[in-house]
Amino acid sequence: MKKLFLMASIVLMTVVLASCGATVPSPVEVTAETPDEEIAKALTATYLSALVIDEFTFGDQIADLTEVEVVSKAVNACLADATFLELNKKGYKLFVVGHACKYGSKGANMQMGLKRARQVLNELRALNVNVALMGAKSLGDTVMTDSEAAGHPKQRRVTFAVAKR
Repeated sequence: MKKLFLMASIVLMTVVLASCGATVPSPVEVTAETPDEEIAKALTATYLSALVIDEFTFGDQIADLTEVEVVSKAVNACLADATFLELNKKGYKLFVVGHACKYGSKGANMQMGLKRARQVLNELRALNVNVALMGAKSLGDTVMTDSEAAGHPKQRRVTFAVAKR
């Protein structure tokens, strides 16, 4: 419980610093031997794993102002993280990832997921998020794991991840 409180406090401090435009010391524990992919997963888990925009159909706006604020603050915090900035120099970006439902062809679903991701990226740009460090991609009609389905039962969704370009 103490560790969870400490982690929440660090993330809150990070969000506040990032909102001021500061480069943020990373709450992600990294050593010289930590592989970049593991660092990217840790950054995703720290800042982005709880960010899911469910039942997001193309053409919709993210209607809930609170949701927009939470997403933009978390994304800004990750983009300002010193560890993320080092990974970015090595070809990593923060990706907005679009997903589609199982209906339609594979190609159509890949396009629909990409449209969703690009729309969210455009909304983040309108909120003055530095999208130059970001990208949009699609996973199409991905099969959700049981744990994902339990927490986020919608296939038409947008998620966020730090990954290699």
